[in-house]
Order: sequence, then C-alpha cells, then structure tokens
Amino acid sequence: DYPDVVAPPVTICEGDTAQLSALANIPNGTFTWYEDSTLSTSIGSGASILVSDLNIPSEQFYVVYEVNDCSDTALVNVTVNANPIINIIQNDTTLCANRLLNISAQLSPDISGTFIWSHDSSLDTANITVSPQQNSVYSVYFISDQNCYSNADLISVSVIENPMAEIVASDTSICLGDSVILFSAFPGLTYDWSSEETTDTITPNFTLPGSYTYYLNTSVPGCEEDATDSIEIVVNPIPVISLTASSDNLCLGDSLFLSPEVAPPGGVYTWDPFGSLGSISSTGVLSYLPDNIGDNDFVLTYELNGCSVEDSISVFVNPIPGLTANATAICSGDTALLSATADISGGDYDWYQDGVQIDTTASIEGTPTVT
Repeated sequence: DYPDVVAPPVTICEGDTAQLSALANIPNGTFTWYEDSTLSTSIGSGASILVSDLNIPSEQFYVVYEVNDCSDTALVNVTVNANPIINIIQNDTTLCANRLLNISAQLSPDISGTFIWSHDSSLDTANITVSPQQNSVYSVYFISDQNCYSNADLISVSVIENPMAEIVASDTSICLGDSVILFSAFPGLTYDWSSEETTDTITPNFTLPGSYTYYLNTSVPGCEEDATDSIEIVVNPIPVISLTASSDNLCLGDSLFLSPEVAPPGGVYTWDPFGSLGSISSTGVLSYLPDNIGDNDFVLTYELNGCSVEDSISVFVNPIPGLTANATAICSGDTALLSATADISGGDYDWYQDGVQIDTTASIEGTPTVT
C-alpha cells in the first residue's frame, strides 16, 4: 500500500508559535518537514513540530511521510492573524466631580471581538461614559474572535472641585529676537490666553523691546469657578555700540585711547586684549599701551540685561626708527659734509641748527663757525 499523509491547517495570532502536526495511514514511517515546495532544506522531523516568526497573513509548509521506500507529501497552510491595535481617542483630562465623561476606543483593523475595560468587565463596547468621583485611570484592551489580543491603552482623569491656573515660563527676561515658551502648570483644562490662544502652551512673538503681561484663564465644564494667573515678560533691546580710537596709526610707546559709544548705557564692558598694559574707565574707555608692532586688533563685548553685542577696531603701531649721524673733521673755514642713516627706509629727515630747521635731505653741507 502507498502511504497517505494528512496535515490540518493551523491558525495563530501574530507573534505566536504554530504547532504543525501530521497523520499517516501506515505506521512506523518518518515525517520530514520543509518550508519550500522544492523540499530542499528540512526544518524538522517527527509527527509534530513548532515554528515561529511567521509572517502575516499566511505561510505554507510541507511534510513528507516515507515508509517502506514509498512516500507522500502534504501541504500545511498556516494563517497568521494580525494583533489588533487599540487607542483611546481622548487625552488625559481634568473634570469636576459629578460630571460625565465620554471615552472612545478606536480599533485597527476594525474586526469583531470583545472590549475589556479594567474598571467594569461587564462592558463590551468601544464607547463608554463614566462619572468619576476621584482621580481615576481607565484602561481597555481587545480580544478578537480569533483570540488575538491587542495592546492596552489608558486615560488618566483628574477630578477637582475647581480649576487652578499657574503660568510657567521658560524665561521671564529675554533679548529681542529670542523666544520664550509659556505653558500651564495644570494639564487637561480649558485654556483662554490674553493672546486669544486656547492651547496649554504658547510661544509669543516679540517685535519690540518692552514689558509684556500675559494672562491665562482656565476653566473646566461643570465647575462653578474659573481660575486666572498672569506673568510679566521683559524683552530687552539688543545694545548698539560703535568704537573710535585716539589714533589708528601710532608709534611704539605711545598711549592709545579706545572710546565706545553705547545705547542703552549701564552695561558691562569687556575688552580683548586687556592684560596688564591697560585700564578701563567706568564708561568703557580703554587706555592702552600697545607693545606689538603692526596691526593690533581690539574687540569690545558690551553686555546689558543678559544681551550682548561685539564690535572691533584695528590700530597700526609703527616701530621707533634708529638714526646714525656722521660728520668729517675739517679746518676752520672749510665746508663740512654731514650725513644721517636710518634703519627704516622711507622716512623724512629734518636738520636743525640753533633750533631752526635748515634741510630735509639725508646729507647736508655746512660751514661751522668756531668761537
């Protein structure tokens, strides 16, 4: 006789392990299982095996039964049902005592089954109505007709006598151009800001410096009273500065004075470089004795009310030239040649006699008088 093998179909839920089993009409044979129709690679042996990590919506397996050098093959269909996903539509909320709250659970995909609510197992519906008298948490999960379980979702409900209002700010003193976030310290209320916004968090936009007051009114349906809070936000201007130098071209050893003009006044001046070669007045004037030949860059940072600005200025420091004067010995009445040599070229020579300038060249001739 030829063997005849049968393997029933299997249905599981997503993520579960499937048990595959087979029966044959002739005993004492061997069962070999495969996951492809070419029967190339065995995944197990025996009348029953376990397989996992199966894909939605289905997979196929093959079992070969062999006895007395004869064999038969059967196909096993495994149906993998997706686990449903449940989501409570409403966010965590706050309400006054004795008020009714509708809670709705959304299911995906929309399949038949049973809703299980934690506070009342007799409820079997996606939409429920509750009237909590104290802070409560309501959770729900779903079991499909194929016995597949969803995740659990929940909503927290705070029960109060009357609402409260408190504005929390990321900062209360900012610079123009910076942003600030204002939000309610108490979630789940109805919000009415003086800016006509109705969310629990707002981000004001400031175009001018100044002091701005924001008001928040909170309410809860069914509560007898509302609550109000206010906060002041100070928007400070960005300072403006400009720098002037007593000279932008000076000699080594000369004093330098750098003077700032600022608006508004009253801030903190920070010069770089500073070190031991200078001093700063109360109005930010830097008195400095440069010791670096060439370009000298100075940066002033001015800060007021946490807002700062920078400006820079460059001053060139020239080296002191070295000068050597030469003369020849002459007899009385002869003409003398006088010359001068500088270690830095390109400058001007000024000759003086008895305090009077007499020439501007590098060498001159003169007849000295002997007395």
